[in-house]
Amino acid sequence: MVLISPATASSRRVLSTGLRSSLQFQLRPPSLALRTRSLSTTQLRASESQQQSRPTSSEGKTDKDSNDGFRSFFNSTGWETAMGASFGVLLLGGAAMVYHSWYKRHVLKKMEAAFDPGYDPVLALAKSGDQLAHVRIDPPRPEDEMIRSIVSGKEAGRYFLVMGSKGSGKATSIIEAMAAIDADGCAFFDAHLDPTIVVDRFSESINFSNNRDYLGNLLGLSDLSGMSYYQQLERALHKLERALITRKQKTGKPAIIVMNSAHLLPRDEEGTKLLHIFQQRAEKWASAGTATFVFTSADYWVYDVLRKASNRMDTLSFRDLTRRQSINVLRGCRKQYWGEKPSSQDPRVLQEVYEICGGRLGLLNKVARRKDMLRAARQMVEDDMQWVLSKTGIIEDHDDDVMDEQKWSTCSWLLFCELSKKQKELEDLLEECGGRLPAFVNADTVEDPQYSSLAAQLHNDAGWYKAKASPVPGLTRFTTAALRNDGDGDDKQSGKATTAGDNGNDDDDDDDDEEEEATAHRRLTESLLTDPSMDQEADIRGADVPNPHLTWGEARQVMTRPDFIMELDHLNLIHIDRHHHIRADSMPLLRAMRRVAQSEGYADKLESVMDRVSAIESLGRTRELLWKEQGDGGRFLIKKDGKGREVESWTLLGGDERLGRDAGDGDDDGDQ
Repeated sequence: MVLISPATASSRRVLSTGLRSSLQFQLRPPSLALRTRSLSTTQLRASESQQQSRPTSSEGKTDKDSNDGFRSFFNSTGWETAMGASFGVLLLGGAAMVYHSWYKRHVLKKMEAAFDPGYDPVLALAKSGDQLAHVRIDPPRPEDEMIRSIVSGKEAGRYFLVMGSKGSGKATSIIEAMAAIDADGCAFFDAHLDPTIVVDRFSESINFSNNRDYLGNLLGLSDLSGMSYYQQLERALHKLERALITRKQKTGKPAIIVMNSAHLLPRDEEGTKLLHIFQQRAEKWASAGTATFVFTSADYWVYDVLRKASNRMDTLSFRDLTRRQSINVLRGCRKQYWGEKPSSQDPRVLQEVYEICGGRLGLLNKVARRKDMLRAARQMVEDDMQWVLSKTGIIEDHDDDVMDEQKWSTCSWLLFCELSKKQKELEDLLEECGGRLPAFVNADTVEDPQYSSLAAQLHNDAGWYKAKASPVPGLTRFTTAALRNDGDGDDKQSGKATTAGDNGNDDDDDDDDEEEEATAHRRLTESLLTDPSMDQEADIRGADVPNPHLTWGEARQVMTRPDFIMELDHLNLIHIDRHHHIRADSMPLLRAMRRVAQSEGYADKLESVMDRVSAIESLGRTRELLWKEQGDGGRFLIKKDGKGREVESWTLLGGDERLGRDAGDGDDDGDQ
């Protein structure tokens, strides 16, 4: 028996394996042979390492199984799919972040582009209407010059409320000023009764889409669905503020944002909230000089809301045209519409049309479109009269169901009759003065500074008639003392300057420079048009048609129902300016009121309706008591105690019994 050692057996196995490998190498191609040789060498080394180790141990099998498991997992299709999906998600997330940052910058750039020249849609509409008449006012109104200064960005540091009756030319003046500079730095939008539409119009004017073009909306990633329009407006204003700051750094001029017809906002809590949101931004932007906000309104309530929190707000009032300006406007419109030369126009017709329509720019333009201007003006008065009667007509023998409506009508006509009476008095005064009030109203033929006005300063030939300003209590005493102290100080300074010689001249030069610098600053910060002491409208301006007014306090006394005043203003029956002066909304409307108030028997009719209203109210306050049984002596038993004794009773007395006499006394006296 031949014993073979383990080493010899293993060597033989290795040798036999090598022989088989060499035979396979000879039969295979060269490339495969090289690969087989490398594999055999590797297997040889692996076998040697296995011999050195302990192949029978359980730990070696566990490591081998785990390594094989990892290799199979990383080489599996699931791993490749997971890695591909993860890489796609990361790539998509990175792209979304890049797009989001780009979109935010894009929104700000779009807002900046909204203030570039030629962008505003209102300007495009104005340019497309070149075939329409452009009214040229001669001489120019100072209000138009102020609007051009505001729109051009020269009135930084404040914001404005432009007030005026319907048709006075507020929006036209702003649009023409924007067209003159190609709407550079301007945004214009109209108010509306629905706050959501206001937000949309404002967003459109500043080129902000409220994230409607955001691609995340396709995946439902937008958070606008749960936002109110107040929050949407606040977000738009916040982004606009960043864009305005960037624009101010580039151009150095404030942007102009115009809300036209702010009186169209709802007159409730929602409208007040919208105005306050815009006003807060207007105050903030005016203090920084980044933007100038402009509100236009034909109603008083907007001014009443804004003035409560206004620090930098100035008010600009648009008034009616003068007689000269109105005649020139009529001539220009007739030439534009009908090709009439000014020489062929009858001046008497123009004067009568002005007497009927007044200086309202919109009404003059409307009448000039008609072939027969005089007939159109008279028809306008007739239409206004019927419209006023449809709103405030009185009914003599009205039923108690319409008592509240008749109370509104009678109180309104008390105000209308008072305005009509005042206009007649002013017309009589004009006739006494030859159709024109003198420019000097003092007995010494010296113009009283308390009668001064803006038009008198701008046009020396325009005589104004205005009620004399009431003195401020206690002001004269302090003013006199201050003037006395200033005079003593000036005397002392003049004495020092006389002894100082050349040094005094240098001081005078410095004072002159300081005065010039102060004057330049005043020109930038003050305007006669926005000075509340200079923009009051007079009842009579020279040869103009009288337009009387009542103060709010006087109107309360006349109407006895002050809660009706705001509603009359909202219906455009009256107009209230910032000085709380109440006038008829237009001259044709005042003519219509006078026609009704001066009709025969109207005063008695108004008095009878007021008595009817009082009687119905008295009847409503009266209570009727019905008694079924009457006691002895005409007494009505009211209450008894537990024993049946009378505790309380009433007695119905006639006229004689109330006077304490018998019914027969009067008859005896009459017989005697």
